[in-house]
Amino acid sequence: MVADRVRVREYIAGRVGTDYLTRIYQICLSPLEIDYERLPSQFVVKASHGTGMIQIVRDKAALKIDEVTPQFQHWLGRNLYAEEREWCYRDIPPRLVIEELLLDERGMIPADWKFYVFSGKAAYVDVHFGRYSNDQRNMYDRALNRVNVRWLYPNLPTDPAFPHNIEAMFEVAERLAVGFDFLRVDLYNIAGRIVVGELTNYPYGGMAPFDPPEFDQVLGAMWSVPRRYDGEAAPPIDWMHGARR
Repeated sequence: MVADRVRVREYIAGRVGTDYLTRIYQICLSPLEIDYERLPSQFVVKASHGTGMIQIVRDKAALKIDEVTPQFQHWLGRNLYAEEREWCYRDIPPRLVIEELLLDERGMIPADWKFYVFSGKAAYVDVHFGRYSNDQRNMYDRALNRVNVRWLYPNLPTDPAFPHNIEAMFEVAERLAVGFDFLRVDLYNIAGRIVVGELTNYPYGGMAPFDPPEFDQVLGAMWSVPRRYDGEAAPPIDWMHGARR
């Protein structure tokens, strides 16, 4: 449910309210259904059923529809379960979600605040700057002390100006993660307006290394995975169907 960019909106609204949602313009089953005339000059197109499928449109007048249409159609044909065995994407109906483009006061893609929540408690926030241009990121603990770790992208040399309502962001992240042993909650902060970007069950499929690698163990030590079987060993996993036999 939380991996589905359409269904997750109902979950978010039920947990924290609709004020934390992006504005949706259209949801389409095919790129041929997109009504460009009704869209604003700026917007974002995302696929509902996976990650990394995003088209930022800053100027609709300059958009080459004949070029993006095959791209959108390709997205709809993908299944990340078939490609990478990411179980949560297996049965999500493929759709195109067209929503508002979030920009900061400089007209840039805003910082992405990624909260790592274990058993309902936010332990770290990974702040991602310069998305889709000059990617940099810093990791901070719950007290907002910088953690000496590098993950995929270079560190930002200086600390950001933390939003005045950063504690409200921690609260939103924890409310959204209630009932999950782990959930990464991605938030934006637009001049005090907190917006949910996405909820992620396993960032990068668990395949992105840390520098130093020991930080992976630090995070893993915080993850208390619920026992699903008592006594005897768990039955073997049916890898073809993502379930235990």
